[in-house]
Amino acid sequence: MSDHDLIDFVLPVIPQSLSSNRLPSLKQLLPSYDEAILQNLDKIPDSADGHISNLFSTQIKSKAYKPLPAIQPKVNSKGSNSARVKPTGNSKSAKNSPNRKCKIITILIILISIILIAVIATVIGVVVSENNKSSNISSSLLNNCPYGYQGSKCDECGVRYNSNKIIGGSESQSNSWPSIVFIVFKFNFLFYKDGAIKSGFNISLCAGTLINRNTVLTAANCYPKTIIHSEAGVVSVQINSFHLTIGSMFTVYLGTNDMTGATQLLNPSTGIKIGVNSFTIHPEYNASSNLNDIGIIKLEKEVDLTNSIQISCLPMSEKYPTRVDIDAWIAGWGVTSYLSSTLPVKLREANIKIHESSMCNTASSRNWDSQICAGKYDGSVDTCQGDSGGPLVIKDFVNGKEKFILIGLASNGDGCGRTGKPGVYTRVGYFLNWISKF
Repeated sequence: MSDHDLIDFVLPVIPQSLSSNRLPSLKQLLPSYDEAILQNLDKIPDSADGHISNLFSTQIKSKAYKPLPAIQPKVNSKGSNSARVKPTGNSKSAKNSPNRKCKIITILIILISIILIAVIATVIGVVVSENNKSSNISSSLLNNCPYGYQGSKCDECGVRYNSNKIIGGSESQSNSWPSIVFIVFKFNFLFYKDGAIKSGFNISLCAGTLINRNTVLTAANCYPKTIIHSEAGVVSVQINSFHLTIGSMFTVYLGTNDMTGATQLLNPSTGIKIGVNSFTIHPEYNASSNLNDIGIIKLEKEVDLTNSIQISCLPMSEKYPTRVDIDAWIAGWGVTSYLSSTLPVKLREANIKIHESSMCNTASSRNWDSQICAGKYDGSVDTCQGDSGGPLVIKDFVNGKEKFILIGLASNGDGCGRTGKPGVYTRVGYFLNWISKF
């Protein structure tokens, strides 16, 4: 009886679930057998190393059992012999053979072992899959580029050409924040009042971060669904004769710290102005609670990366960073005092701290898996109106280089710059899977 013969004998009792190609074949797991052993076990010498005598040495040496019945070869349709185990003679005697029972028990033990191995392998696979979840997300998000490189061209992220490094804070130097963008929303509309058709418009300002050559991350609240006009009252933001697309309501400025003339949609003195193809907000964004306050802008074309325009590095995992009480940085063009209506034209930056979530618990409707508490606890430094969507970054090493990692987006807070009330930021890592869809 050959190896193949024993396999043919055993396979009918293998559960169908074990036929998966993830498991080794039974032939690979069972030892090699010698035909002579199966035909006459009591004639096998103790030296038959590597054969079935090793498994049943006790039965062989005792010579208390009868040899197995002869094996009848079966001729297939092509005339070749394909031996299968087929008892002959007294079937009742063969059935009661202790040697045969021992073989069956041994085979069952082997099969049970295979099942246990498969179960253990499955459990280990699930654990490994969970541990690598964030890596798989990042791989999809980064277009299969290695971490530290993003976009269709696998551009290196976090490149800066000025190493110097908002209520409080100071003006930033040129090229110190090459991935930050300035977003202008200008909505024109017609309304009817006092028997006449009039025109109106609304302007709001935000910031964002370039994460590849044509994609900007920002806050969902930068895309208003309604605006309030002094004469028209509450106006719904929608496509009209002035705006054939939602994207046409937005303009993005890149590569410049000076936003002089941006509210008039003038070309900047440095950097570039570019149109928007689409603005998608998170489907679960709640304007009342500010949960899931994140949006993605797709630019109308890819931009060239220069000394003043670069892409930001994204976090590698959903919960990044896991540490608190660490330094972080913010930047933006928002007002420099609460309730002020004056916006600075120069980009400002500030150093703050990442806090325990409990230090922001006075704010309502919080989910600290998807949000970050950050700021100066004494209220001296904070983001405010006009800073929404702007970056919250920390320093970390990427491929041996120290870089700024985008961990949050300016979202909301209990006022601006108030003692004991740090700001609340959208946690970018939590939304990596959603971001990867774009």
